[in-house]
Amino acid sequence: MKRPQRRTKQKKKAALAPVGVIGKDELDRMAKTARYNPSPYHKSDPSILGSPIPRPDKTVCDGPAPVDCRDAAGLLKSGFVRGMISMQVRQGWPQNVWAVDDGRIVYEAQLSNSELGEYHGYPMKVDDDFTRLIRKEWEERC
Repeated sequence: MKRPQRRTKQKKKAALAPVGVIGKDELDRMAKTARYNPSPYHKSDPSILGSPIPRPDKTVCDGPAPVDCRDAAGLLKSGFVRGMISMQVRQGWPQNVWAVDDGRIVYEAQLSNSELGEYHGYPMKVDDDFTRLIRKEWEERC
């Protein structure tokens, strides 16, 4: 039996939580305790994670503008500080956190382990409406 093709989900504008949904103190706490944990699904080259397991429907974070783990952890923290979190919450952690680096690349972190507050991240597609919304909100929330 043939495996069904993966669906590519389009995020809606409502996915990004409005400013103030979670208080600044709570966002700061999350920024300090959340951890970045890389995923082999977003790698195209071997790394400390071992052999890559790239998926055709996923973007890779070791492409033309690679991000190391320290930079990724910093982006995750800055996403929390600016309140760039999703409305969807799992065990007290937002399902997604978004951040924009100095090179204007938009990254999405997805909750991997809701018990430990661990996230993995990846660059978002450049020509996407939601990516443009995240970039705009990033500038407004600084």
